Amino acid sequence: MSSTRFEVDKFTGTNDFGLWRIKMKALLVHQGIHQAIDKEELKELGEDKKKIKEIEIKAQSAILLSLGDEVLRQVSDKGTTIWFWEKLTLIYFKKSLVNKLYLKKKMYTLKMDDTKNLRNHLNEFNRIILDLRNIGVKIEDDDQGILLLSSLPICYEHLWIPYYMRMKP
Repeated sequence: MSSTRFEVDKFTGTNDFGLWRIKMKALLVHQGIHQAIDKEELKELGEDKKKIKEIEIKAQSAILLSLGDEVLRQVSDKGTTIWFWEKLTLIYFKKSLVNKLYLKKKMYTLKMDDTKNLRNHLNEFNRIILDLRNIGVKIEDDDQGILLLSSLPICYEHLWIPYYMRMKP
């Protein structure tokens, strides 16, 4: 039986915390220790203190090893894995009104430059949507579609102007 090794790039505070968090959670699931970052799942383990302690130690170690030095200094206090997870979330997912307004404005004013690559534009759009979702702002799928199509330059109008509207009688 072969063993596959997965790694998560270190979170340094300058890279995308939302993506790091998704990858880190997937790594913990892969290692079978994801319960350590979810209070409800940790409770479901029952009274097996030895198993809970083992999961806690492994998950905490995996998280700490996936942090850059600058970030590690911010969360170097002793605490549970859930405490580390929530502290990182509190620091890097600011759910303040100012942050929500900033991200919404960024989303509504996003425009693709004619010289920009479409893939880069889609990546930026998806990053904003993910950041909003991570702070509790839900944007409906049809609204996302309208916002994305509206952010494209005129040379992409064939994507969003229905065929029957372009036809001349």
